[in-house]
Amino acid sequence: MNKCSFFLKAGAALLLLSPFSFASFITDSNLAISGIDSTAVDSDVIDFGYSGPVMTTNPPIATGTLDPTGDGLFLITGSSTGSFASLAGTDATVADLCQGGSGCTNPVLAGVVTNFADFVTFAGQSTWSVSLTLLELGDDTSTDCTLAPAPGQTCTIANSPFDLSNTSTGVDVSFAFAGNIMNTSDGEVVPVTGNFSTTFTNTNFQTLLADIGAGEAIATSDAGTLTIQAVPSTVPEPNSLALAGMGVLLIGFSVIRRKGSRSSM
Repeated sequence: MNKCSFFLKAGAALLLLSPFSFASFITDSNLAISGIDSTAVDSDVIDFGYSGPVMTTNPPIATGTLDPTGDGLFLITGSSTGSFASLAGTDATVADLCQGGSGCTNPVLAGVVTNFADFVTFAGQSTWSVSLTLLELGDDTSTDCTLAPAPGQTCTIANSPFDLSNTSTGVDVSFAFAGNIMNTSDGEVVPVTGNFSTTFTNTNFQTLLADIGAGEAIATSDAGTLTIQAVPSTVPEPNSLALAGMGVLLIGFSVIRRKGSRSSM
């Protein structure tokens, strides 16, 4: 194959590819949702929609039964950006998570790859859903977990997704995850990362761990916030492909013109 033929064919191929939408439907998008229901946790379940009785203790003890297969209602906030911005003020539903125990039909273990479908669904976009592929292990160490409580301490117990941090007013609790958001109308899938965070006031993580270790369930003082970010795509945008195709075609035409000029001498 001569040079001009190669450039012309390569350029034409890039131009043919460029109309197809390689751009993510949630490019440069961040989702922020705030819990409407209370979140309750025991040794096996994260119940994002707990509505049972709670004792007025610190931390609050949930005396009802946690639902390992239910869900919680969240509100999409105005701080959401990109494709999520238009959904501000509408509801999102977050499915409860469990790692075992009675009624747990789809266990999710921290640090183990999974495929938990419909982890997050959207009232304002019925064709969008987020699947959970990995509940990350917590980032902190266990060094502070058994010390006398003090602000500034951090703790992650073995095989747990939770990062715990003692503050001057209580405990910050969070976990991170990875997943995919799918648009079922066209089958497009985009990888995402996310984080859930909540707060327990007037207590410390040593007390939280002791209560859970004793078989209790604890309910959050704050309903919690979940954020999701689209993972930046490395696939070229359609406009970039079109520009590259035009450039390659121009090189091919240039080679043809030079050959034509030489032949006419």
